[in-house]
Amino acid sequence: MQEWESPDYEPALPVSEKSNPLTRHIDRAPARSIVRMLQACDAQMFQEETGGAYQRLLSEQVVKTVMEVAKRVEVILRDPQDSLVVLSGCGTSGRLAFLAASGFNRELKKLKHTLIYTYIIAGGDRALFSSEEAPEDEATLGALSLNKLCEGKKRVLFIGISCGLSAPFVAGQLHLCLQHTHVYTPVLVGFNPTHHAKSESIPGCTFTFHSVVQRMQELVQTHEAFVINPAVAPEAVSGSSRMKGGSATKILLDVVLSAAHAAAFTDSSITHDEIVQHINAYKKAVEVTYAHSDGITALVEAAGQSLQCGRCVCYLGWGSVAVLGLIDASECQPTFGADHKDVRGFINGGYSQLDNSEGHMTSLGRKFNITHEDFLRDVLPHLNDLDTVLLLYSHCGQTLMLSI
Repeated sequence: MQEWESPDYEPALPVSEKSNPLTRHIDRAPARSIVRMLQACDAQMFQEETGGAYQRLLSEQVVKTVMEVAKRVEVILRDPQDSLVVLSGCGTSGRLAFLAASGFNRELKKLKHTLIYTYIIAGGDRALFSSEEAPEDEATLGALSLNKLCEGKKRVLFIGISCGLSAPFVAGQLHLCLQHTHVYTPVLVGFNPTHHAKSESIPGCTFTFHSVVQRMQELVQTHEAFVINPAVAPEAVSGSSRMKGGSATKILLDVVLSAAHAAAFTDSSITHDEIVQHINAYKKAVEVTYAHSDGITALVEAAGQSLQCGRCVCYLGWGSVAVLGLIDASECQPTFGADHKDVRGFINGGYSQLDNSEGHMTSLGRKFNITHEDFLRDVLPHLNDLDTVLLLYSHCGQTLMLSI
């Protein structure tokens, strides 16, 4: 049992809010030590179940539930008429819902298949690039947005993401699903045990996140609802669920949807071993990434020096990996108190490449200017040797990151 798993370790806090013993001195550590801490912290995502109170990413029950959800997606892929897979969340979770939905829709386009995925993010598409915290607390708004999106559909698989099992916006959507189980199959993704789901009352509602989860658990046995909630250990920076919570969310969404696509389009079966193999592939990816710790350390040092000098860090990306740069840039504002000019992301092709629901949003202000042309016009003329620019692109299946 690790220290954070002890019932005596910060007992009043759920896992997602606890401090991580591995990173106690991260605020005073040099860049190389920070990278080592993050490596050890990320490795915790894939540690095996120790027989304690917490499920892990590779626990039998988690893998089994992932299989069942993937099978539900497969059914919709094989018969998409009047059906939809909706991924939803607030902040980081909503951005990752967008990333998964748009990415797998692109794969369906290549196959000339009916598009079945869509996403909801609290605050709308502007929340892809800016912090929109007020809508996260609106359970009624969440339910209304889901109801409007699914009007006329006869079968909806809804995947609601809330790392801390706490977002009222998602609770409202899950509550709607539970009222109409003849249409909706609700899936909850989060990283706390269910008894740590938020029990505080939600203004204007007769339910809490905790009561919604309790109701879902009653329906788990009949496969009318699903809960995927492995503990991935506390975050490197306490409560910053954009970090490991974000990584684990992306892993789970990718594994569920990839397994479903493989089954639907290659006539293979969704098996326990296949799911474990997919998750272990991400474990290997994390290990390969940190094998380049010298390069990562150099980037951390360069970016840190730029920000300390009041200069900027920019991601200049191509293709799908550019979206990750946009997401990371948007996350730095609410999580670390950055100004929108401190860390920015740009994507070749802009909104046409992004393929978001609301289309171009440049009329909302400069922070929504995301094309390479915007970078060349607005940013490049003002750069000097103290700024850091990272180029993000894929080559032969590998994601590359260069600093200039």
